[in-house]
Amino acid sequence: MKLVEILVGPIGAGKSTYCKSFPNASIISQDELGRKGHMKEYKEDLIDGIDHIIIDRMNFNKEQRKRYIKLALETKYEVKITTLTGTYDECLKRVLARENHPTIAKGDEITARKVLDFFFSNYEPPSDDEIRLGT
Repeated sequence: MKLVEILVGPIGAGKSTYCKSFPNASIISQDELGRKGHMKEYKEDLIDGIDHIIIDRMNFNKEQRKRYIKLALETKYEVKITTLTGTYDECLKRVLARENHPTIAKGDEITARKVLDFFFSNYEPPSDDEIRLGT
C-alpha cells in the first residue's frame, strides 16, 4: 500500500518530531522546502511511487488539505490524516524553546503567537468525508 499521510496541527504540536518516527518516509515540509518547493517535491514523490509520504505542515483547514488529497487519490495512494494537538500554551512553550527552526527563531514570541493565533482561529477539524470524497 502506498500512503500519503497528512499531518494537521499547530506549530509546536510535535509534527516534525512525529516524522522522525518514520526514517524511510519522504517528509514534505513546507518549512524546509518553501511554498513552491514542497509542492514540487510532493508531486515528484507521487510520480516516483514513494511508499510513504508525510506532509509536515499545519494544514489547518479543509481547503489546505484538499490539494494533497486530490493528487494522492489521482495517483492511487491511500490517504490518512493524522492530527497532533496541544494547548496554545504548550505549543507556545515548545516553539519558543526550539533550536534552529527554519521559519521561527528561538524565542521569537511575537511571530510564534501570530502563527498560533492564526491556526487556532482558522482551524477546521478533519472529517472522514474529506478523504472518501476527495474534496
